[in-house]
Amino acid sequence: MMLGMFCAAMAMGFAALLMGDVMTGATAALPARAVVVSVLSVTAALLFARKEWSLPQLRVLEIVVFATITLYLATQAYVLGVADLSLAGGGAAAWNATLLRFVLLVVAYGVFVPNTPLRAVPVVLGITLTPLAVGLLVHARHPELRAIFDAAAPGRVFDTALLLGLSVAVALFATFVIDKLFSAAYESRRATFYDLEECIGSGGMGEVWKASHRALARPVALKLIREDRIQGVDADTAHRVLQRFEREAKATAAMRSPHTVEVFDAGVTADGHFYYAMEYLEGFDLESLVARFGAVPAERAIHFLLQACDSLADAHDHGLTHRDIKPANIHVSKRGPSSDYIKLLDFGIVKIEAPAEGTVPLTVEGTITGTPAYMAPEMAVQGEVDGRADI
Repeated sequence: MMLGMFCAAMAMGFAALLMGDVMTGATAALPARAVVVSVLSVTAALLFARKEWSLPQLRVLEIVVFATITLYLATQAYVLGVADLSLAGGGAAAWNATLLRFVLLVVAYGVFVPNTPLRAVPVVLGITLTPLAVGLLVHARHPELRAIFDAAAPGRVFDTALLLGLSVAVALFATFVIDKLFSAAYESRRATFYDLEECIGSGGMGEVWKASHRALARPVALKLIREDRIQGVDADTAHRVLQRFEREAKATAAMRSPHTVEVFDAGVTADGHFYYAMEYLEGFDLESLVARFGAVPAERAIHFLLQACDSLADAHDHGLTHRDIKPANIHVSKRGPSSDYIKLLDFGIVKIEAPAEGTVPLTVEGTITGTPAYMAPEMAVQGEVDGRADI
């Protein structure tokens, strides 16, 4: 996009020069400027018409654009340099104008072409050395001007080297900064490589969205903790919420039972939302299933419970107690050829039997954890619980 904008702007600038030449009758530079306008216009049109370009393709376009402009400036520098040396006796005006054009082109390359400094060096040096090559060509092909050229050269060597050196430094610094910014933006985007499609649940400080992975087009359920909602509570509560969210993601990801919802990814979005991505499940949770279709036969209920117990057995083997087993956290759907396939959800208040040293308790003393209607008696009286409370 930046290269396309540069090409479009330069094409308009050269087109204005071309129109000026036509109106004034100055035809000497018309063919060269027409070629430059054509190349820049076609390149800009290609870049804006097609959004996806591979890096090698962009490199080819980049080299074509800057090589065309460099050759044009070199041709004009040669013609104007010879004329100025012949008529003005020293060529200071032509030489300074030539240097200024090349300096601007070098800086424009650094600013408008996203690149790494290493890849930018050959192009930047190629543009920078061109005016020096033009000066040597004038010296070699015009013996009659050598005396004037040699007399003027010593006083300009330092200024020329300084100006060109500074232009190279500015271009490479701009390339370095832009490369870092692009890398940071890419990493931020990669951290949330999902497009949100539909909010499928919310409550408290969290939301669950149906989303799709940008690269794989894979549907996922994205659970978010919104930073703007955390900011409205005290620091201790906010810290506990984030720790619980992180623990839920890690606990779920540690499971290996096929009947536990699978976690794919976790991180922080560019705008500060904490998230984790899990498999998107179609179907119903058991609470919705019963509310919509009525009670299920005993045989089907047993089929559901055996699968849920498989997930719980895996959790208990990992030293985890779910503490919120209820129909709303048990999901039934179709998985491949298997129907009535159970997935256990929501390890948000999971208890770790042997927490790591220094782990902050996530349950506030004096509060009841879980859903009262589905709570084991030992949880209701705030006693210590283990996996038996889940069963």
